[in-house]
Amino acid sequence: MVKDIRACAEKYYPGEWYLAGEAGKGFAVVATEISGMATQTKEATVNITELIQNVSSAISEVVGVIRQMIAGINEEKQGASNTADSFLAIEKNTFAIQEHVKKLAAEINELKEANSVIVASIQTISAVSEEVSAHASETMEADEENSTRLNDMKDTMQGLLNKIEERRNR
Repeated sequence: MVKDIRACAEKYYPGEWYLAGEAGKGFAVVATEISGMATQTKEATVNITELIQNVSSAISEVVGVIRQMIAGINEEKQGASNTADSFLAIEKNTFAIQEHVKKLAAEINELKEANSVIVASIQTISAVSEEVSAHASETMEADEENSTRLNDMKDTMQGLLNKIEERRNR
């Protein structure tokens, strides 16, 4: 269809026509940006998945430590020592969880910002698409108007040819 439009434009306006969007590479830039953002989103998703796995692992460790505490209570001689060690491990794991939660929150904020940029890019593409559509409608109207003019010119030329032919036959 594009080839037909180009051929038609060249036929009626040789070397003096342009298609909407030829002046720049705006779509390519927007597409590249969206692709980059999609890659960042994918990387952020992988990071979030790793953080979730780390948090899950840390929680599993905490559960293990708590089980050790229960076993330690049953053993009077080492109970106090095991309990102290368990609380230290819990404290360590809690700090690890806290760090993972902070990282997760930061990744979520980055993802939110990336999504906002993607939404803005999509809105820009939508606006450009609407503009291209409007220009296409204008081009179609101009083409119809030119077609009508050409038909009028053809009829006028045919009339002139008929008059010339009539004068020759006299």
